[in-house]
Amino acid sequence: MFRFEINFEFNVQIEEAALRVWVDGALDSDLSSETEIPLTHEGRRFTATFDNAQIDPDRGFWLRVAMAGQPGTWWDLEVRQHGDGKQPIFHDSDVLTLPKEWLVATCYPHSGRVPAAV
Repeated sequence: MFRFEINFEFNVQIEEAALRVWVDGALDSDLSSETEIPLTHEGRRFTATFDNAQIDPDRGFWLRVAMAGQPGTWWDLEVRQHGDGKQPIFHDSDVLTLPKEWLVATCYPHSGRVPAAV
């Protein structure tokens, strides 16, 4: 079983929950195997730690993120394998251009593969 840490930050403090995250270890095109990850929200940061025994280290998992905020708001997302001193298994940052945006990424536990954003 793997444990993962999600760290997400906006460059401004957003009072209402403006972020939701789902993971899917099945890598299927439907959403029936997705699991929403509960987030902790403090100031500009959202964090979560999750375990998922269904994640195959050779196949990885999909990460789907829904972000809401004022256009022009900068954000930064990092996913780490818990207890692993290596580089993040996924990292991205950008600026919102719309009030609501989605990010879909493929994340691989440290097994030599390179994560890719979709």
